[in-house]
Amino acid sequence: MQSVERVLRSPEMRRGNGPDRGIVSDYRLNDIARWKRIRQWSRLDDPKAVLVPWVSLNPAGNTISHQLQPFKKRGVGWNMISLSWRWGFDGCIAYNVFPIENGNPKILEDWVSSASQDLILESYAKIAADISRFDAAITSWGRNRHARRFAQILLECIRIARSESSSSLGLWRIGVNADGSPRHPGQGTRHDWLPERYDTI
Repeated sequence: MQSVERVLRSPEMRRGNGPDRGIVSDYRLNDIARWKRIRQWSRLDDPKAVLVPWVSLNPAGNTISHQLQPFKKRGVGWNMISLSWRWGFDGCIAYNVFPIENGNPKILEDWVSSASQDLILESYAKIAADISRFDAAITSWGRNRHARRFAQILLECIRIARSESSSSLGLWRIGVNADGSPRHPGQGTRHDWLPERYDTI
């Protein structure tokens, strides 16, 4: 199992904005839904590279080729990259409570309210199996009104998947909102932010 927790407890706190380029890899369910995106900037051919999983809200709608490329230095993805890099990781993995690939809040709202449950649960099964190789993850789904309910379903899927190995997952965050939800990286970041531990499943 990869020890993300060890890095989060004693982050390296690199100086600077973040890496200039890396490899971005997408894992899709269909043309509009993505269940995982890996962004990696160092130790690219090293199986022991340490990546940090994030469980966020939903992926932005853009197409990525699986090759070395410059990172777009704006938006949610860049905030996740820059924080993960500052803390000393070689890359980050984005999982999402909702797999729909669109940044428009109205489209997300309509999609969650529609017959999307099967697709959501399909993505949860994949996430629960994949995240089992880590001992910690950053939660960051923010204040979306549907996210709290669905996030609990995702966390329960992860807990059930891990019960056979009797291993727990340490949950971390980059802050907390007034409603108790973990702060979303789209709410902005600061260079001196540190991850904070808040739960275990």
